[in-house]
Amino acid sequence: MQLAVSTPKDFNFQRTVMSHGWCALPPFDFDKTKWTLTRVIDLGTQKPITATISSAKSRLLIKTSRTAGKPGAERIMRDVRHMFRLDDDMAGFYGRIAQEPEFAWIAAEGAGRLLRAPTVFEDLVKMICTTNCSWALTEIMVKALVKELGRESDDGRKSFPTAEAMAAKSEKFYRDKIRSGYRAPYLRELAQRVASGELDVESWLKQGQSRSSPTVREGSGHPGSSPTVREGSRHPGSSPTVREGSRHPGSGPTVREGVMSHDELMKELKRVKGVGNYAAENLLKLIGRYDGLALDSWTRAQFAALRNNGRVAADKKIARYYSRFGSWRGLVLWCDMTRHWLEPERILNW
Repeated sequence: MQLAVSTPKDFNFQRTVMSHGWCALPPFDFDKTKWTLTRVIDLGTQKPITATISSAKSRLLIKTSRTAGKPGAERIMRDVRHMFRLDDDMAGFYGRIAQEPEFAWIAAEGAGRLLRAPTVFEDLVKMICTTNCSWALTEIMVKALVKELGRESDDGRKSFPTAEAMAAKSEKFYRDKIRSGYRAPYLRELAQRVASGELDVESWLKQGQSRSSPTVREGSGHPGSSPTVREGSRHPGSSPTVREGSRHPGSGPTVREGVMSHDELMKELKRVKGVGNYAAENLLKLIGRYDGLALDSWTRAQFAALRNNGRVAADKKIARYYSRFGSWRGLVLWCDMTRHWLEPERILNW
């Protein structure tokens, strides 16, 4: 089955795929020679399906491992839109950085959309697996979770495990099989809280940017052949509530009236055991809130090399440097630190 999803004019497939390390973690699989991103998508009661995504002019092309019917196709297209942030309104961001010639490349290259999983739960689990460890250990833990608990697709690949599947496992399982160390009780407790309905992490998406309602097309034989279907709805703020419709170029992300402040939202995320400032601020980026810088040893080293003549800079100095970008500052920092990632030699070593 082939599907096509329309993309905004400011969308850059390569920049989004390589926006951070998620493309290297299963159930994503990035082919850097063909420039395709493969993803196993969970279809609920149906068997998972493998989707290989590539870019064409003004659209994403999706080739699936089997046909899935109209409900399945709609689920796949919805997840692709979500993962690639196609409904994120980037106008305010690009309008703000247009005032800074040194950062004009971001809009020109369509950078700024950070790849994410189809669910906040998956993003949260992966984010916990990035804390206090090397990227190599993150890969080991995530690969083990998918291998041990994921459901198999048609081609043998596996999906990311559901909260229910993770909740059924013991703390010992996470220590021995997943090699999650001190995270073992945190992963188990998180899964149990989500599976029981005590914690609704997907509701955090309501705290992000407002979205447009673009058109997507389903094609059974070739991209775009059937009627239009409208959608309803490495790691990836303290601003006041912004009311929808009040945004102008250069202000922060447009968010719906009644959302939590940055501090309130950080407090909410940090109620999850294993989530500190770093993990919370990175997760916020994946729901569309960019106030936090999410500094770690890598970003500090990059800032020293790129912006401070090789000298270590205090966190306060880094914060001051990006403060002029207001509630977009975390996204500007990340784009600034990763600009070189699309250089050919960097891609080869990805």
